[in-house]
Amino acid sequence: MKMMARVAIAVVVGWVGAAHAVTLVTPPLPFPVGGELDCRLVNVSSKPIDVTTELIDQTTGAPAASLVCNGLPPNGACSAGAAPVLGYCRFEVSKGNRRSVRAVITSETSEVTAALEAR
Repeated sequence: MKMMARVAIAVVVGWVGAAHAVTLVTPPLPFPVGGELDCRLVNVSSKPIDVTTELIDQTTGAPAASLVCNGLPPNGACSAGAAPVLGYCRFEVSKGNRRSVRAVITSETSEVTAALEAR
């Protein structure tokens, strides 16, 4: 009986843990003159995921750009970009997990591209 109770608790804890959203955040990058900041997330899992991608203006704390990608298919990308002075990306994965995605912030001009990974 004790063994069955332990198994039941483990199953419930695992199920509850899977229901929580995962938040990934990048370090901030300055806005490049003549360019744009972009938040990019790719679904690297074999199942569709739900994600919200936001570029946050660090000066105001408000989203400068946002995109909701529900049912993002395997190998699909969700991207939001704008031109704040200094910004960072926030990715909320609500159907999937940390291993399901790869996410970066990029700073792009016609001459230079910089990218930092979300964690």
